[in-house]
Amino acid sequence: GTVATSQLADRPAGSWFVAELSSFQLEETARLHPRVAVLLNITPDHVEWHGSLERYAAAKEKIFANLDAGDLAVALFSMDAFLGGARAHYSPFGKPEGVRAKYAFIRLDIGRRSLEEALATPRAEVEAMLARMAAFGDGERLRVTGPGGTDMRLNVRPFTTCSHFIDADGGMAFLPPSETSSEVVPGSAQGVIAVDVTVGQFYFRNELRERFGLVDGPVLMRVEEGRVVSVEGGRMARRLGELFDELPDECRELVELGQGLSRMTPTGLTGVDESIIDTCHFGIGDGMRSGLHLDVIIRAPRIRAERETEARRARILIPRSKSPPQRRGGDFVSVCHANRPYAAGGHPRAEQARADTLAPGRILCARNGI
Repeated sequence: GTVATSQLADRPAGSWFVAELSSFQLEETARLHPRVAVLLNITPDHVEWHGSLERYAAAKEKIFANLDAGDLAVALFSMDAFLGGARAHYSPFGKPEGVRAKYAFIRLDIGRRSLEEALATPRAEVEAMLARMAAFGDGERLRVTGPGGTDMRLNVRPFTTCSHFIDADGGMAFLPPSETSSEVVPGSAQGVIAVDVTVGQFYFRNELRERFGLVDGPVLMRVEEGRVVSVEGGRMARRLGELFDELPDECRELVELGQGLSRMTPTGLTGVDESIIDTCHFGIGDGMRSGLHLDVIIRAPRIRAERETEARRARILIPRSKSPPQRRGGDFVSVCHANRPYAAGGHPRAEQARADTLAPGRILCARNGI
């Protein structure tokens, strides 16, 4: 091919120069110093020329050798390449040994459209979601509901995530922003998961049993005492139930609650769909212990602490005010005052309303017969 250095003289001042370099070229380099270097797949190519896969990988990795802390190193692998050997040296959670530059690990198998959509997510939205989930305490009991019918209660450990932004020389990020997740307290989960986005790829002990993907209809998973006890629905649900029946009971344990962080269109790929900011996912099975970890994804979740729900139920709409409620026909009418506490007692029908509908100056009405 064309020798990249022969083109440098014609480059306009201040412009970028992009070159694709082969492992043959990189093998002989000593002073190559790009500002941004992208390492693509490491697969068993050209092994006959390099002598071994290890030497081939070492040649490609020389693209990072002379980068400074202010430069950028990017690792971009397919799932097959990562599982085939790249994971021994590269991780989304830590920098490779010897790399001084800023380091970005791109989510495995993400498509171009999804990557571009996710990287356009405003940083403020990502940080707001991280802060919201981090506010839940250790052991907090949460309620998760969704428009598809999900209604789950479970206790969680603190939510954690990895770095998604590079703010300093030598820093690292897993891109695009993926998820913040929590370990579910064993035995605490109870309710129904109505999967209405994606059932993840079903791997057991690294063997793909079923690809699944975007759901073809509601998949209802009933959970009791922290374990999936039944799967109901159409074709996909029946197949999922069959797979669970073939595996040890420990594969049914609900172990994770995760919340996505980026704006993307669902694809049917677990790694992408679980990262969507308008979804949350439940993880089933401890992969290290049971050999299975399956993520199921729901849309538009509402995640809140049980203490908030109970507090709202305990409030009523009648303020402690000297002005009595006004009667208008068959209705009782009261005006909500700012900075006034609400206490038990008052009109029975008003007590059914939720305090989160209150606003100073708002007219509240308890209509007879409602």
